[in-house]
Amino acid sequence: MENDFFKVAYVAQKYGLELKYKIREKFEGDLLGYLARIYEKNSSAFIVYSDFAFVCLDFHDIDGNILYAFFTKNRYPDKQPWFLSDIKTEDEIAELCSPSGSSSDGDDGADKSSRGKRRIVQRVVTVFEDKTLRTNTSVKALVDKYRKEHSGGGEKDGVVFERMLIQAIIENDSPNSINNDESLLDAICVDDYYDSGIDGICIRVNGHIVTNKKLLDFIIASDKGIRSAEIILIQSKCKDSFDLKEISVFIMGIQNFLDRESTRKLNPKILAWFDIKNDILARPEDWTELTHIEVRPFYVAANAKWTNSSEVLGSFETLRKAAERMENGIYSISSPVFVDEERVLKLSANDNETFSVRIKLNGTPLQLSGDEAVMGCAAMINATELLKILTDETTGNLKRGLFEENVRDYQGNTGVNLSIKETIRTAPESFILRNNGITILSNRLEYPTLDSVRITNPQIVNGCQTCSVIYYAHKEGLDISNVKVFARIISTNDSETINSIVSANNNQNMVHDMINEITKSYHKKLEVFFRNFEDTSEQRHVYYERRSKSLAGENICAYQKCSFKTLLQSAVAVWFDSPFDAMASEYQLLPLYRDRVFSDNHSEICYYASASLYSAFERLIYQGKLDSKFRSAKSYACYLVKESLGSGTVSMNDTKKSVSLSRSILSLCKRDAELEDEFNDALLVFEKAEELFTKANGGKRMGDFLSSHKIMSYLRDAKKALGVRTEEKSDENNTGTYSGRIARIGRDRYGRYYLFITRSTGTVFAHESYSESVSFACLQNGQNVVYELGPDANGKEVAKNVRA
Repeated sequence: MENDFFKVAYVAQKYGLELKYKIREKFEGDLLGYLARIYEKNSSAFIVYSDFAFVCLDFHDIDGNILYAFFTKNRYPDKQPWFLSDIKTEDEIAELCSPSGSSSDGDDGADKSSRGKRRIVQRVVTVFEDKTLRTNTSVKALVDKYRKEHSGGGEKDGVVFERMLIQAIIENDSPNSINNDESLLDAICVDDYYDSGIDGICIRVNGHIVTNKKLLDFIIASDKGIRSAEIILIQSKCKDSFDLKEISVFIMGIQNFLDRESTRKLNPKILAWFDIKNDILARPEDWTELTHIEVRPFYVAANAKWTNSSEVLGSFETLRKAAERMENGIYSISSPVFVDEERVLKLSANDNETFSVRIKLNGTPLQLSGDEAVMGCAAMINATELLKILTDETTGNLKRGLFEENVRDYQGNTGVNLSIKETIRTAPESFILRNNGITILSNRLEYPTLDSVRITNPQIVNGCQTCSVIYYAHKEGLDISNVKVFARIISTNDSETINSIVSANNNQNMVHDMINEITKSYHKKLEVFFRNFEDTSEQRHVYYERRSKSLAGENICAYQKCSFKTLLQSAVAVWFDSPFDAMASEYQLLPLYRDRVFSDNHSEICYYASASLYSAFERLIYQGKLDSKFRSAKSYACYLVKESLGSGTVSMNDTKKSVSLSRSILSLCKRDAELEDEFNDALLVFEKAEELFTKANGGKRMGDFLSSHKIMSYLRDAKKALGVRTEEKSDENNTGTYSGRIARIGRDRYGRYYLFITRSTGTVFAHESYSESVSFACLQNGQNVVYELGPDANGKEVAKNVRA
């Protein structure tokens, strides 16, 4: 029975059904009969012989073989004429169709030596069709708009809707956390085979989305522990009802995900999130202020209206009770959010909405500034009035997006927060005396009356803990009517003033570092240079979105927007020959490359060129010329394309050479056909490297190790295996030595120094034990060095006798 079920899942995937595990409930034991009914509706789509029939499924098994659904005659034809018998490879089908493979004639009269095929069609009508988006609706208009900006014209409504809603849900809590990063959105959208009924997963630690163990380690080191953690789980349907059976499948998938060991087979995307979740659970020593992991379920039905179904709510209560028994009660299941058609519109339109709220004050506000550019006041606000700012009217949840500029996310039941809550419970009148208050930034501040203010687009830059405790205390039923909060309200649209206020209120961690970086004059120059660069077509033009959402409303595609993250990652991959480092987040890369990027002596065209190469890769995906599955290899593909230009390693400090290479890159980006060929060649090398890696590492997936410098050696081997021209000797000197730049310096677990040196074919490792003529402690990142090549104790090629 189980094997039959997975056969049906294969065919369901082919025909675009969202059935998967739901098939079992829809059709119970008649699974093979269901496939027979598909055949009845689509006889012309199948290739038919007298005793068997088959249809190509258009996807492959793990060995790369094209798969076919294979049908045989039912011995009870009055019930169903055909049953799905097996899934076969193309070679197996060819053998059956050969003269020696079967004694049966084709049903269209072909002889044994030339069996005729019936017409194959692309579209197959199914017995059970999933609902699609209603036409001529506001939701459909939003989907069409999102498709135009993000995915070209090839994706179906359901796929585009799913990505749009998942992004909207994530960014409703944490604005700009995805910010046109299609690779990140790919990781979050997990809908595929073996998805356990879950379409989207996102894990945040200390307010940051965590996509790999290295980033988790970095956040823990930067913040000195795990202070908060949450798991967002999403199921998205284009349905006109909230179906209890399908919701039950979603709930079972959530419970399976929360277990330490999965009882179901999971696809690679879900497995990656599953491993991150387990890594958090396995590190209680790092839970410096973590008291619970918040689990937040979202269920979307695009064409439905939510009616507070007691049966559906009861099923989530069952999940909550089950979670209480797991992992010593660390999970806290939030109230599920049911996103119907009305909420879909509100969530998806958030980017363009202006939020304005009128707040009644306790007394007359004290004006802090009369400057037209910067206005401000100090006032007392009753906590019940503060809830007008804090509560999301779409979901009823805390508006976490209010705290985007606040360094610390809500920390849960820490000692300080429990003390704040106890004051609310026992001495609400003294709250204002015991609390430091909050700071609110806004776009506009008005005074409708002497004792009220109207605030437009508020952001709470200091006071996240205070506001969160007040919200949750009210939600738990505590009386907050006598709680008053001191608030500083500042209104300005000047970005420099905004950044200075944010920095003054938050000077603790990596967010502060990035804010300081993008406010530097060089980035303002880059922003202007990108916008005014004219040596390209309108569709290829790249814009630097220095501050998130600064390009909102402009009629350009997502691939044309270059965030600070993309700017930094593309520069690291292209100009520092480190595509493995470019897999990291901007928070990780900035301290590592701070002294080597965005220097005043770097020509702006260098950054435009590397960003254009990244943009071109996304543009080809948008146009359907590259498969989106290769997004995870983008940094490697761009590095390899740059290498194909034959320039070797070029430093941006060498203005003449770097400008020349930049112009070569930009010239290639104009020649669409040649650019597509170059990227396809690069991806062939990458796939060959994957094959070599898997073979050498006992079947492990290279995708789990893309942030390791070790991948570079597999790329070199792949080039050799494919006969791609390499520049192995381009950095060799006449004396038999080699020269290169130090890409990274570190220490091993014994405290001894090691480093990586860039070369024309990637990087080479060096350890101080192989070099006695210089102290590695005196070397610096970016410094030019000379070295020799030789084997280490394991026979691997390393740099020896390194000297400045």
